[in-house]
Amino acid sequence: VAAACSGFLADAYDLFSIDLVLVFFDYTHPDQFGDFEKSTVVSIMLVGVLIGSLTFGFVADLVGRRWAFVTTAVLMMASAAASGFVQESETWLDMTLQLAICRFLLGLGV
Repeated sequence: VAAACSGFLADAYDLFSIDLVLVFFDYTHPDQFGDFEKSTVVSIMLVGVLIGSLTFGFVADLVGRRWAFVTTAVLMMASAAASGFVQESETWLDMTLQLAICRFLLGLGV
């Protein structure tokens, strides 16, 4: 039961902690995070959750639950760590897009 609760805690933390991050980014980078950017960063993870649930459910049927679980765990850890390295950029790969990509990959693992 404790393991199941800790898995739910990790998923819920990833889904709901973004609000605090966006408040911080809005304070430090007010010109980069408008309403559209905030809603994109928040909702893109849910798109990743939908696609990841369908995809890794199928993968678990093919290769086994253990490898699907390990893959999603590694994907979650890597994308959560990568979101910590999001930085300001003057190119097309700005901070919003970097964070959205990391959140989408995190959603795939959830």
